[in-house]
Amino acid sequence: MSSAVLEELVRLIGMPAAIEVARVYGGSTLRVPQTVGPLHPLTVAIGAEAAQAIAREFAGCALDIPAERSALIAWRNETLVAAHGDGASVHSLARDHRLSRKMIRKILSRGR
Repeated sequence: MSSAVLEELVRLIGMPAAIEVARVYGGSTLRVPQTVGPLHPLTVAIGAEAAQAIAREFAGCALDIPAERSALIAWRNETLVAAHGDGASVHSLARDHRLSRKMIRKILSRGR
């Protein structure tokens, strides 16, 4: 992924919740509290378990969260590289993701 912070969030709370963090806080700095309550915006956005995991791991830290678009593109690109590794053709990936074959090859070359 393009962001070390996002990679850590994915490891910690999974891709869907990390993308939601990027949607809510993307392009800004998330100051992680020591604890998160049920009404904390992070808890509301991604649920208590994921929010508590972030608070345990990053309490007191300021995390620069990438913009949602960047996060989604990174996720898409990782998905393309994995699918190609599992045998999907460049042609089928281009068709399924509505990208040119040239763009697929470019993404795949960066993903190696």
